[in-house]
Amino acid sequence: MDPHLYLFFHILSHALLGAAISYCLLPEGTWIQRIASLFIGGLSGIAPDLLGGRDLQPWTHSLLFAPLVVVWVALIAKLLLRKVSFWRLWGASTASAIGGHLFLDYMGHDIPLLYPFSDKLFIMEALTLGDPWVWFPLATGLLLAFCLKRRTKLPVILAVIFVLLYCIYKIIVKSIIYQEVEARYPVGEKSYITVTPNTYFEFPIDPRTWLKFKYRTISSHHNQGGIAGYWGEELGSTDYHSFYPKKREVVLSRGEYTVIYDTSSDSFDIDVTKEWVEDGYRYIEGTFENKTYLYKEITPGKWDEVEQE
Repeated sequence: MDPHLYLFFHILSHALLGAAISYCLLPEGTWIQRIASLFIGGLSGIAPDLLGGRDLQPWTHSLLFAPLVVVWVALIAKLLLRKVSFWRLWGASTASAIGGHLFLDYMGHDIPLLYPFSDKLFIMEALTLGDPWVWFPLATGLLLAFCLKRRTKLPVILAVIFVLLYCIYKIIVKSIIYQEVEARYPVGEKSYITVTPNTYFEFPIDPRTWLKFKYRTISSHHNQGGIAGYWGEELGSTDYHSFYPKKREVVLSRGEYTVIYDTSSDSFDIDVTKEWVEDGYRYIEGTFENKTYLYKEITPGKWDEVEQE
C-alpha cells in the first residue's frame, strides 16, 4: 500500500468524523456558519496529530488533555461563530477530538489514553485507519446535509450512528474469532492470540475485504496464523504453523505480543506438517530446508528431537 495514500485516508477519517460530530453539536445557521462548523470539527479531529505524534508527545493523545489540545481551535471558532458561546464551541471541539481522533486511534492502534497517570497503551485494533466503511458514510452524510434543500442534520447523525455500529460490529466479530481460535488451536504452553484486520499495508478496492480479519497464536515454541474471514469461517483454509525447537521470549510491545528471535546458528523454525498426541506425549513433525524433523514434548515447554529411522 502506498504510505501516502494510507496517510491521506487516515487523516481524512479523523477529519470527517470530527466534522460530523461538530456539525451535530453546533447550530446550523447560515451556509457560512455550517461550513465553519465543519472546519472547526475537522480541525479538532486532527488536532492531536498537529501538536505532535503520540510517541513524542503522548499528552496530545490523552483523554485528560483533550480539552487543552483543542482550546486554540475553540478560540478560532469564536472568531468565526460570534453568536455561539465559547463554552459550547470548546465542548464541541473537545467532543470532536475525542470522538474523531482518540476513539478512532484506539480502534486502530495503541494510544496512551490515561497519560500522565499511566503510560499504558490502550488498543482495540479492530479496524484499519483509512477504512472506507468509516470515511465513506461520513462523507456521504455530510454531502447530503449540504445538498438537501431542507436544512437537516439527519444524514450526518445517521452516518455517525452507522460508524459507531460498524465499530461495535468489528469488536464483536474480533471477540468471536478470538474465542474460535482459542478453542480450535489449543497450545500446551502459555500462548497469546492476536486478531487484527487483514488490510494492513494494503488498500483493497473491494470494500468486503476490509471486513475480514487475520489471526496469530504465538508462544515460546509455536507461531501459527492465517486468515479468519468475516466471522472466523475461513479458519484452517490458509493457516500456517511453524515450530521453534529452542525456546523464544515473547514480549508485549506497543500493545502487541511479539517474539524475540534467537539468531544463534542452532536456532531455526520448522514448518509443521503434522502434530499429534501419543501415549500422553505431544509430537511435532515438520520440515526445514527440505529435511524432516520430529520433536517430542518431554515436559511442559521442554521439547527434544526424536531420531527417525
